[in-house]
Amino acid sequence: MSQELTYLSENDAYIIALRLPSDIDRYTRWDFEECVQWFQFNRAENSNPAHFIKMFNQKSKQNQERRKHNTQRTSSLLGANNNRKFVFFNFLEENS
Repeated sequence: MSQELTYLSENDAYIIALRLPSDIDRYTRWDFEECVQWFQFNRAENSNPAHFIKMFNQKSKQNQERRKHNTQRTSSLLGANNNRKFVFFNFLEENS
């Protein structure tokens, strides 16, 4: 995470890095970057690594549940009966 944490001290950033999971996927990275942007936007002068980690975990859990729900909804639609008929025009029979 080479992004500068403006309102967190170096010691706080080190503590946060130690508490992060070792295997970070792209979605977790996005959640982390959103939390960093929130800290920068709100100019949190009294940085608190525990608060940052709590925010990060909540955001990650919410997004993970949202992705899981969307996946379940999408997969349930795949098994639905689609009574749509595909209209295929046979060009070969037209010219005969």
